[in-house]
Amino acid sequence: KEARNIMLKSFWEVVMNTPGIDPDDTRRKRLLNFLLLGVFISAVLTLIVTSVGLIIRSWKFTDASLLIVTCVAFIFGNLAIYFINRKSGPTAAVLFLLLLLLAFAFSDTPDQVSGGRSLFFAAIPIAIASLLIRPMASFIFAIVSMVTITILAFSINSYPNIPAIVGFFVLAMVSWLSARGLEQALQDVRTINANLDHLVQERTQELANSLTRERIEAGRSHAILESIADGVIVFDVNGSAIIANPSSTRLLDLPNVKLVGASFGDLSQSTLLDAEGRSVLTGLLTRPGGQPNNVHIAWGKK
Repeated sequence: KEARNIMLKSFWEVVMNTPGIDPDDTRRKRLLNFLLLGVFISAVLTLIVTSVGLIIRSWKFTDASLLIVTCVAFIFGNLAIYFINRKSGPTAAVLFLLLLLLAFAFSDTPDQVSGGRSLFFAAIPIAIASLLIRPMASFIFAIVSMVTITILAFSINSYPNIPAIVGFFVLAMVSWLSARGLEQALQDVRTINANLDHLVQERTQELANSLTRERIEAGRSHAILESIADGVIVFDVNGSAIIANPSSTRLLDLPNVKLVGASFGDLSQSTLLDAEGRSVLTGLLTRPGGQPNNVHIAWGKK
């Protein structure tokens, strides 16, 4: 089941995503793909319902012929626009909006289209043009819708629907403002992301330089420690040896692997120490005052 879900998700991403360099163009292409899918599914379902009605309900074909032709046109038109959208997003968007306007113009009688119940559909291309193309595209399709209903009105010797035309341009203004606000917000987000990326790169470079300096410094300290004749053992705050130079291993007759990781208590309990030396070493940790300048102990025969 999980593998099937992954396959379906991958297929969905391949179908809905479109190649592109410009993030705005890619976003518009993806939005158009969603709209094409919604219209395609609606057209297929309408065609199925109409076909069932013709078979079961004995609907007259003449009454449903225009609806069937419209659905078929939308199905094949959407498929063609989908493949165009993978190459050119603006061209596909214009064709899709023109297809909606064409369907609107022939969806009803001229009087209903120019001033009645079908007038609402003319507002759809105006509302989405600013999102699919550019913010100013809503005004262009407002003009196209105005010309469409004017021609239809004159064809039936009627006057254009002035309130509807005014409403088209008001809707275009609202769509333009919304699209401008969205694009500005996206631009601000990209600017912030670019600044954050630059800041992360600077901090990463500073950290890399700091680590390089510390490695160099540590290398110098290690070289000095390795070269001096005195035996040096460094203990951490927990009392465990973390560094032991070669001189200390020679002095104590212990390999480095046994020194590093050993505690101060382990060394003070060595059999190479006599009771006096063990007492002196233990006193170094428990002495409440300052440490003495010199301490001499016997370590085996040394």
